[in-house]
Amino acid sequence: SDLSNINKLKNIILNKRKSFPVSNLFDKNYDTFWEKNNNKGKILIQFENSTIINSIDLFTENRKNKSKNNFHNQSIERVPTKISIKGSNNLDNWNHIVENANITFENEISNYNFENKGKFNYYLIEFNNNENILRLYQVNFNRNLIPNNFKEVE
Repeated sequence: SDLSNINKLKNIILNKRKSFPVSNLFDKNYDTFWEKNNNKGKILIQFENSTIINSIDLFTENRKNKSKNNFHNQSIERVPTKISIKGSNNLDNWNHIVENANITFENEISNYNFENKGKFNYYLIEFNNNENILRLYQVNFNRNLIPNNFKEVE
């Protein structure tokens, strides 16, 4: 019976994990979120055409528009505190754009601007914090640009 309980527990954890996919970052729904049970998360994004990215807006839960009954109890400690960004046009050669830079949130938003003169089809973005959970609600590039494809990578 212990084995069947372990299998039930695994299914609950796996199903819960699937409910916080990386696609939630780009669905324009500020009630959904991406979450990692880790202090690090990487996202690979792709644009149809080579694009210069020089800003990223990160959003956490906006409690101002919610009652205590419908917010997810977002802890500010769950947001990323560091970011690294690389760009590539072929997925083999990567250019470092931002390395382990500090990011801060004010009023549930982090508007991070950075210098990037290269046009790339692919960007690898790594988020870090000092907690065991990493959570974001939405991500925008260059204020309103959404990638054509995206996936979470190890």
